[in-house]
Amino acid sequence: MKPHVRLHFCLLGCLSLAAGQGSNPAPLRAVRTTEPIRLDGKLDEPAWAAAPAASGFTETWPIFGGPARVPTEVKILYDDHFLYVGARMRHVPGQGPVIRRVHRRDQDSPSDWFTVYIDSLHDHRTAFSFGVNAANVQADSVYFNDTNSDRSWDGVWESEVSVDGEGWIAELKIPMALLRIKPTDGPQTWGVNFSRSDQGSIRQSSNWQVPPRGENAFVSRFPDLTGIEGIRPQLRREFIPYVSAQRKFET
Repeated sequence: MKPHVRLHFCLLGCLSLAAGQGSNPAPLRAVRTTEPIRLDGKLDEPAWAAAPAASGFTETWPIFGGPARVPTEVKILYDDHFLYVGARMRHVPGQGPVIRRVHRRDQDSPSDWFTVYIDSLHDHRTAFSFGVNAANVQADSVYFNDTNSDRSWDGVWESEVSVDGEGWIAELKIPMALLRIKPTDGPQTWGVNFSRSDQGSIRQSSNWQVPPRGENAFVSRFPDLTGIEGIRPQLRREFIPYVSAQRKFET
């Protein structure tokens, strides 16, 4: 079984066997930005520096329940039209290079991956996932009934990655129009979770939150994402570029 496939199943089933009490991390606060965010996989705008980070991931494979052996920090920004997710996947000495393989979208591969899961309705049953590997190959899906997923859904969103001496960075730009949002101008609380898969010399999968032992749960256990306000449901507009060619024959 491919490691990335193993990560997917761990999140839906094996995670329930993880050690620990399953208590949620403290809520993560998203920060509204008024400055343009350049999608380049760098996270060097001042808004990123001002945003709090989610960290302290838990290993889910091959050993369940212990602290992740490699550190991860994730931050979230937003404006009226987009949600921005910035993730820093750090390497430790001796870990080896970042594994980045190019392949078709939505395919499992032995690459280093990062995924964000968003329960924008905060109904604890439905969510969207947006994943990217270290070669900037995208994968996405929708979750329903807490633990079921449909990977046939393809959203139109953007991402960029960069690799440096500390590991790699993923930067995602997700249209608010892709998400299901409650019709309110006031503050909103969403659910959020993150996962990471490493395929180098330190082969492991980890995520931010792990359900309690013996509990078959996923979306319902997402930690809270706070700080989002002034966002209303938006018309979904997904534009997929294509090329049309025509050949004229004369006789």
